[in-house]
Amino acid sequence: MHRFFWILAIPLLFVCTARAQETLSAYSVGVSRFSVPYKPTDSEIPGVVWYPTDEKATETEWGPFRMRVARDSRIITGKHPLIVISHGSGGSHMAHRDTAIFLAARGYVVVALLHPRNNFLDDADGGSRANWINRPHHVSVVLDWLLKQSAYASCIDSSRIGGIGHSAGGYTALALAGGIPDLGAIGRYCTAHSDVAFCGSGGGIVSWLRGLFADNWHGAQAEDLRDARVRAVVLLAPMGVIFGG
Repeated sequence: MHRFFWILAIPLLFVCTARAQETLSAYSVGVSRFSVPYKPTDSEIPGVVWYPTDEKATETEWGPFRMRVARDSRIITGKHPLIVISHGSGGSHMAHRDTAIFLAARGYVVVALLHPRNNFLDDADGGSRANWINRPHHVSVVLDWLLKQSAYASCIDSSRIGGIGHSAGGYTALALAGGIPDLGAIGRYCTAHSDVAFCGSGGGIVSWLRGLFADNWHGAQAEDLRDARVRAVVLLAPMGVIFGG
């Protein structure tokens, strides 16, 4: 099963890119903020949604970023495919804004959420086992809201939902697509392959990973975290060793 997903990831990149290029940029891009209640921690999941609109886009300042968008505009009616973007550990929902704008200009609704307690503002859960369990759940909660309660619900084609994820976001996308994470895999891999640079004694991310997946995590396999609504994924530098068994 795990090899299947790894083989699938690369062709999907080309399929999604080719499909996007079939239609030249035909729409202005609308953008809005959202915030979804997250009951497990009595908090919110904030995010941004980009979408096709017929309103005029202008250069808009969005925090430290500039985007050519129509802020809080109306979405083009009809059924649009949906892409959900999951950022890396300690990252931002704005990290892949250029990709989101490119896709929205070609008819996609694109949502980027800020993962609670694992983002650039609050990384309290970074490096915890709970974070790997919660991340896919965050996406599922946002999908529930988008498809049932949001102003975009009637304009989303629920049969065409995909995900894009980078690093820990790649892990998130793969778990949503049906990959079963083994949270002890890095510890076992580095025990068997101590000569590999990834498993060396250097600082930074390597030390963090080795500490996170220490020996006492061996066999700590997570439950099935898939969301059947996610039909395709594009994985960018995913933490694939977690699925290596």
